[in-house]
Amino acid sequence: SLPIVHRVAEINMRTVRLEVERAGERSIITQDRLRIDATAEFYVRVEPNDAGVATAAQALGSRAHRAADLADVLEGKLVDALLSVAAQYTMDSLQDNRGKYVAEVRTALEERLKQNGLLLEQCV
Repeated sequence: SLPIVHRVAEINMRTVRLEVERAGERSIITQDRLRIDATAEFYVRVEPNDAGVATAAQALGSRAHRAADLADVLEGKLVDALLSVAAQYTMDSLQDNRGKYVAEVRTALEERLKQNGLLLEQCV
């Protein structure tokens, strides 16, 4: 028997830069209840294997092709990682341990993005 194609989805395999800006009332709140205005950049791409492409096609569809559409879909996950990790730091410890904070945000995001067939290349 022959497999049947149900749908063809165009998937962008290039790295996409997603930017999240949190300022004012939407700023990041630290453990000591202080607000920090922050901008973060995330570089993501579809995992370069059959499972990654299939998952991205199924989970994201055509939204995986355009960076703006992908940003809309992933913004909640990106913001949640930034906020939840920052809540574990005081403002001073966050400033003193910026590299550790970024590493923890990356760890928090990797599995969430993998569920969409995506790989987090860099977080700054």
